[in-house]
Order: sequence, then C-alpha cells, then structure tokens
Amino acid sequence: MNKFDGCVRAAEPLHSLFAAQDPQIEASSLQLSRADGSNGVAVTDAECKRAEDDLRASETRYRRLFESAKDGILILDADTGQVVDANPFLISLLGYSHADFLGRTLWDRR
Repeated sequence: MNKFDGCVRAAEPLHSLFAAQDPQIEASSLQLSRADGSNGVAVTDAECKRAEDDLRASETRYRRLFESAKDGILILDADTGQVVDANPFLISLLGYSHADFLGRTLWDRR
C-alpha cells in the first residue's frame, strides 16, 4: 500500500486481498493499526477521491463563513494559546492588522 495525498490507497482492490480466504467478503475499506499505536484506513481510489473532494468543500464552506462572519473570530493554537488566525471583522473592529494578531496570546497587551 502507498501513502498518497493523505489517503492510504491499496495497490489492488481490497476485496481481492480476502478473496482467497472467503469469496463472500466484499471490502471497500480496511482498518490499519501499527505497533506504535497509529491507525489508518486503506480505501479504494474512488473513496479517497470522494473524501478529498468532501474535505475541500468543507474547508471552502468554513473559510467563507470565517471571512464573512459579522462576529469577531480568533483561532488559537490549543497547545500554545497563540493566535493563528483572525477574521476580517475582528481586524476591522479592533483596528489591528492581521500580522499584529498572529503569534500573540489572548491576554497579550503589546
């Protein structure tokens, strides 16, 4: 199996991996677990493409909402508390540039 664009794609149709053991098995995805505790799912090319398209559409919808909201929105890094993004409404409301927000913490008064 090869890693490609965030999906693990099977080199051959997944159902053929099990056909010799049980011809009744039909598989479109396969749960993968590694000894280091990481997990993944092997999927067919069609499913991987659909998932990538769905993710792109979701990201586009989120970005449109973020950019057009009439509420100030800050996105913070959960580990550091630093600002990683601010929407245009908040930038306009507070009079800072986008760059002024980036890297600051919520309570930073610089």
